[in-house]
Amino acid sequence: MPSSFSGTSDSAMAIAPMSVTSTAGESERPRRARPRCTRPAAAPTVTPTLAGMLTAMKGVRKLDAGGVATLAKFACPSGGSACKTVVPKHVAAKISGKRWLLAVIAPKQIGAGKSGAVKVRLPKGAREALGKGKLAVSLSVVLKANGTSAKHLLKVKIAGSN
Repeated sequence: MPSSFSGTSDSAMAIAPMSVTSTAGESERPRRARPRCTRPAAAPTVTPTLAGMLTAMKGVRKLDAGGVATLAKFACPSGGSACKTVVPKHVAAKISGKRWLLAVIAPKQIGAGKSGAVKVRLPKGAREALGKGKLAVSLSVVLKANGTSAKHLLKVKIAGSN
């Protein structure tokens, strides 16, 4: 087998480890290659920002006895200022051909390192009209903290409890 190297064969070739020389005259240490970490990307429902982290709830959310369903949870970063949330007071939804206003429940402000939740409450008439059906709700949530703000659009499905 022809070789472009003079006087060496494949079996006799040795690879010397790389070394790093320090400018202070210290001894040489071999440099080791670090393995690359290949992890799958984070779930798309988690959105970390400087203003906090918002996690939309997965799957179809069930109403509790009072007609409340949790749409998302959020956390304020520790070591910074308190987080403020901006959400609409009501969200319109059509159930059985009639327009209903759903109340949006979220804390206006939470302390650094604390967490909160964004919920909606259906009026009694809307719960009865929904029955065992499903409802899609979308609303925008803005988190403000540490001089930055992050806007998120929540799209969650809610199932009736009857």
